Amino acid sequence: HDDRVVYRITAESAPCAGLSGVNRVVLVAGSACADIHVAVSIPSFAIQSAVRVPVVYFDYSYVRAIPFPSYPGHVGLEKRTLLKIDCTPYYQWAQATTYAVLTDGSQFQVSSHSSWTSTAPAVIAVAGSTLQSQGVTGDAVVTSAWFQTVSREYAMAVSPAVATATAVQVIFKSFAAQNTLRGPVGYERRIGVRLDFDDTTQFTDFLTRVPWVPTADLVTLTSSAAAGATIDASSGAVTLRDNYFERIDITATSVCDAGTAGDEALAANLYPAVGDVDLGGDFGLQFSQDGDTLAVEVRVNVGSSQLKNFQIDVDIDPAVFAAAACDQGADWGGLWTCTINDPVDVVTVVGNDADSTASGVNIEVAVVYLRVLTGAVSELSGTIVELIQYVDGVEERSVGQAIAAGRGAA
Repeated sequence: HDDRVVYRITAESAPCAGLSGVNRVVLVAGSACADIHVAVSIPSFAIQSAVRVPVVYFDYSYVRAIPFPSYPGHVGLEKRTLLKIDCTPYYQWAQATTYAVLTDGSQFQVSSHSSWTSTAPAVIAVAGSTLQSQGVTGDAVVTSAWFQTVSREYAMAVSPAVATATAVQVIFKSFAAQNTLRGPVGYERRIGVRLDFDDTTQFTDFLTRVPWVPTADLVTLTSSAAAGATIDASSGAVTLRDNYFERIDITATSVCDAGTAGDEALAANLYPAVGDVDLGGDFGLQFSQDGDTLAVEVRVNVGSSQLKNFQIDVDIDPAVFAAAACDQGADWGGLWTCTINDPVDVVTVVGNDADSTASGVNIEVAVVYLRVLTGAVSELSGTIVELIQYVDGVEERSVGQAIAAGRGAA
């Protein structure tokens, strides 16, 4: 601001506005001028000018309903009519929005400061900004209040017409790499289910965002191998039960049309507890064959302790596998030996290092290479003959313990 400049509301605009401070135009409450005229001068230079400031007022507000719950693109769709959800006894919901229209035709969404009411709450009830069908057909008029104004009426209906599910998709949430369900027995992760309907609406996360429709009324959830992973038919929680030799299909099927279904495949792969040994891969299937060779990683979990000594026997079926070679693991630098084919059904891995600082949940101590002799599915298992670890300088010794997380079929 230049102190030499003087601003003044002209006489014709004085009933409608005044100046706050030096140059801020403030409207008088209740005024209705279409514009405000401001005189501007620089007396020291005998310069004068004037500016016209158009005034825009609130004109009216209106309600617009959009699909609920939200999904990409839903804001562009209007939802005056709530349809029956496929073969269920439940109906769609909607979300109310309110727009304020100004006298120049511009408009702004003012939903965050609005409240809504329904003339027929037994048909469409209002909860916050959600317009909730009540399980009966009929009509309702919705209006909103924004400060001291009431919107134009917005006619809605709950219709017996049906929105039919046309596609179902299973979505894995927070699974490990390669869609791996990786953890101890009992570990669980929830899936998502998306449904697309023929009226273009979507339930992008049906299990958690459509609480008024019970899961079992619209989709069934199944696992192709409950021995490896089960699924809760209501919540969609997938629970790890055991290692499994092939991928497990998790399927969501429409109750209304068995031909409308979707599935996703997971790998069930147990994670070793502290003091246990894991066999096979970290992610994906526990065992993955490459041609006629199966590489079996041998990994130890000692947590925050230090691994000093171990003898691990890996048991194989000689009718299915033949031990071909054995490499020292990338995480073990101490003394190490691996005995194969003596006898033919056991691979023995031994390591010893009193100065070892190897620590962690996933210490690779060996990679055993097996030649696959037949196509039969066979179990790999083993025994922790001895495992010595130091915890805060104190020795802990495990003897004769069966491998738990590493036991599995290949």
